[in-house]
Amino acid sequence: MSITFRISVKIIFIFLISLTLFSCASRQFQVPQGAGLRIFDYEEVLEKATEDCQSVNSLELLLAINGKSGDSSIRGRVRTAILKPSFLRLEGLTPYGSPSFVLISNRSAAVLLLPRDRRAIVEATTADLLQSITGLYFDQEDFLGVLTGCLVSQPQPKEARRYQGNMIGIELHNEAKLFIESSDESSLIVAGILRSISVQYSDYQLGLPRALHIQTTNAEQIPTELSATLSQLNVNVDISEEVFSTIVPDGFSLMTLDEFHGLNGSME
Repeated sequence: MSITFRISVKIIFIFLISLTLFSCASRQFQVPQGAGLRIFDYEEVLEKATEDCQSVNSLELLLAINGKSGDSSIRGRVRTAILKPSFLRLEGLTPYGSPSFVLISNRSAAVLLLPRDRRAIVEATTADLLQSITGLYFDQEDFLGVLTGCLVSQPQPKEARRYQGNMIGIELHNEAKLFIESSDESSLIVAGILRSISVQYSDYQLGLPRALHIQTTNAEQIPTELSATLSQLNVNVDISEEVFSTIVPDGFSLMTLDEFHGLNGSME
């Protein structure tokens, strides 16, 4: 089946991808109501819940996305490579030929390549480029945390509260909060809030989630809601830093982020 993956904060560009539609996101997570009961013995709960995701130092996977940002649909597959602490590479896959986009970020720079148009953006932060592609604003260091269930790169707790049932909410530094279903047998992260983005986790396999439901929570942001599935995971494999080189290939012309936002065309 051929579907459209429209990448946009406004209307940017369209490319076609062969992909079987998937059904992500189960029931919508509801933030617990009320103040909850403040607790102090939560460090072991957090340690148990984040043990698997904190052990991920590098990750290769295929990310399948389905959702909407503003008036634009976002559907497609993205080959992803991440290396701690701040290396990221995303490739928007197409049925044939060059990727629709390649976003590369390392310690010192970020670049967005449009291979089919032979253009590149270099004067932008990783967070700005990610927002232009997904409608969601976070940096490369938190990207691994969001995908693996830790929500942030290094969860540092401030305080915690217990809600009805087995739900514990743990406030983290950096304007983040984790919601953990905790029992004597297990502690499982089911959702989190990172600044103005909420993330719901499900379909855990080998300690890591395979399904995410992400959406903006701030009315001042472009409303964005995405479901994502993770497959073909390779955890803690050797990835050369050369994979994350931000050198613009010969023959590419530079463009600004504003020019990218103003594009209104198609890439086939």
